[in-house]
Amino acid sequence: MSELIFNLDRVVKSFHGRRVLDGLSWQLHAGETAVLLGPSGGGKTVFLHALLGMLPLDSGRIEAPALAGGELFAQAAVMFQEDALLDDRSVEANLAVALEERADRFGGPFGTATDAAIDQALREVRLDPGQVRRALPSALSGGMRRRVALARALVRRPLVLIADEPTTGLDPASAAAIYDLLAELIAARSMSAVIITHDPACASRLGYPVYYFSPVAGRMPRWPAPDPAAPEERHRALLLWMQEQTEAHMRRPQAPQPGPVAPPPPQPFGRLLDTLGHAGLLLGRLATPPSLSLLARNLADWGLGSLPLTALIFILLGVVMQVQAEAAVIQYGASNMLPELVALSLLRLAPILTGFLIAGRCGSAISAQTGYMQLAGQFRALRTLRIDPERSFFPPLFWSLALAAPLLTLAGIALGGLGALMVWASPLSLARLPIDFFLHDFPLHLTGGELPMVILKGMLIGAGIATIAFGAAARPKRAPTEVTAAITGSLVAAFVWITLVDTLISLLM
Repeated sequence: MSELIFNLDRVVKSFHGRRVLDGLSWQLHAGETAVLLGPSGGGKTVFLHALLGMLPLDSGRIEAPALAGGELFAQAAVMFQEDALLDDRSVEANLAVALEERADRFGGPFGTATDAAIDQALREVRLDPGQVRRALPSALSGGMRRRVALARALVRRPLVLIADEPTTGLDPASAAAIYDLLAELIAARSMSAVIITHDPACASRLGYPVYYFSPVAGRMPRWPAPDPAAPEERHRALLLWMQEQTEAHMRRPQAPQPGPVAPPPPQPFGRLLDTLGHAGLLLGRLATPPSLSLLARNLADWGLGSLPLTALIFILLGVVMQVQAEAAVIQYGASNMLPELVALSLLRLAPILTGFLIAGRCGSAISAQTGYMQLAGQFRALRTLRIDPERSFFPPLFWSLALAAPLLTLAGIALGGLGALMVWASPLSLARLPIDFFLHDFPLHLTGGELPMVILKGMLIGAGIATIAFGAAARPKRAPTEVTAAITGSLVAAFVWITLVDTLISLLM
């Protein structure tokens, strides 16, 4: 008997009172290409996630004896229903991330060995490296994206390939080409494989054994494949067997299911506590030193990227402040107080206004991007590459906003002063005082006691916005509406956080 790759022993997994896996026992032996065939919605993806250790089991156990010498994902590669390619990176960067197990790879050069491995993997899936290496996934057809996803899975030379619906969304011709390519590569590399699909053509082309996914009686029926025959005859035999299994499944007495579970009593603060708990876990990720390249990239995106809008807003704010201040004090003969009024107003308003700007521009974008990555399966794909998305992306994001917010606030104060000076120097000003007076007095009121408070407020506001935006979007997502809800919720929470920080720091200082 060949070596066991996977051994499932009486595995039970339920969702909402329904047993999806009911005492399932199953084995995969070395050298086998097992095709799990069954209708959509039957629980095949639940089986996959349980196999990969991404779902806790109700009971039973899953072992990988042949892979015991190392981590599962060091020796097993996974293709999900979604191609789960990182859309903000080129094809070569996607493969470099997998090969080097680093989330901070965006562009070359990657080194001779990495470049050679990328080219070889692309050629193996029948893609021309010269044409696709630097292309973004969005520029590729569906079939090409699947080939790139397969290349990314195989670039690390795994012992086992696990694929979930590898041809979802493809036309029959493209699907057949992917099946033939999978069969060829599995045989050429002497890999074991688990292919989960609802398409009988996949089972007809890929190999044996074939199982009907109906694990309600503790087993999956296995197809007694006919002797070598023409592909058409093999396909007809498989369709007939599948029809028989479907009818037998419909007639089989189902295991008793638990009755409806009473909803838990309302907990007004339950969601808040859950959110705070998740935020605490995220902050624990800060023990991981941030990637310097990701930190620099985030600073460029959220710091320098926000500077033009910051300049526009604060220059206009300075103009409005100067006009309003003049209207308030000129009639009392207090023109000499104008620089002080503008400086103190900017010191008080700049942290709040910068916080709102960062929350609206950066926080919402972070929530949208992170939520999409979660929804599109990119976080799951990264975990199968032995990359923790939260440890990789959150620390550099946290520190980039914690640094960008006070820098933008200080820039805003200076730019607000420039806007006020523009009014002061114009014929519209009623102050009738020389420009030198403003240039001398305005900086004097940006005191050493006020500026550290402004910097502290900015750092706390920026760090809080990063935690809120990433934390809200990094939770599991099943529909685009959940991403939208995360964006809205993070904006509201960020505005509340900005108000609390500014109020508490101002009262304490």
